[in-house]
Amino acid sequence: MKYLYVFLISMLPIIELRGAIPVGTALGLPWWINYMLCTIGNMLPVPLILIFIERCLQWM
Repeated sequence: MKYLYVFLISMLPIIELRGAIPVGTALGLPWWINYMLCTIGNMLPVPLILIFIERCLQWM
């Protein structure tokens, strides 16, 4: 469950890695698992953003 917390926190736009890495460390995750979860979670929304950015900009 703590892996999921770190993964989801790293996907949040404002918090991202600055918040997820300290949370993972505080939860006692090994540094390499913490790093991998945070990096993958941070990069996962990028394709969706690139696909839908034009529609969002037109809506604005």
